Amino acid sequence: MQMRGLILFLIIVYVISPVDAYPGPIDDIIVIVLGEMLRRHLERKEREEKRDRDRVIIQVAPETEENK
Repeated sequence: MQMRGLILFLIIVYVISPVDAYPGPIDDIIVIVLGEMLRRHLERKEREEKRDRDRVIIQVAPETEENK
């Protein structure tokens, strides 16, 4: 959650700052798109990690004469 907030903050700072890498809105749009892609990637990764932590593994012992 903190990393996503930091990414959003950095995007906003870049877009409103007077210093640009390229004049016009082109670099701002590129930064917004790349930041959004990174944010979605981090959210997806976080969901997958949570799903993996919540996964329950059930092991079935092979049937032998002792467990019949």
